[in-house]
Amino acid sequence: LDESDKELEPSDFPDLASLRDRWTEDESEMRAWLESLGDADLEAEVDSSLTMDRRPRWHYLMHIFTHAQQQQADAATILSQFDASPGELGFIQRMKERQIPV
Repeated sequence: LDESDKELEPSDFPDLASLRDRWTEDESEMRAWLESLGDADLEAEVDSSLTMDRRPRWHYLMHIFTHAQQQQADAATILSQFDASPGELGFIQRMKERQIPV
């Protein structure tokens, strides 16, 4: 297995700081990869060992994006049931909070 294919082990993250460090590293690597993609890369058809089909790469990226949204909504629902709502999760609100201009 490639290191990136290795399953995460809870024991590798004994505290919040170690989880945050891993997340930051993963995000940095993903952003660098995404920035390296051009139109031809996005349109290129790639095989999926999960779904056993071949699709343009952008289909898989869109799936990852929408799946992450679903997970975020699920987590917000669970937190809200425990009176710990994460508050507004919308994209526009996030951009305002980060002071990212239009």
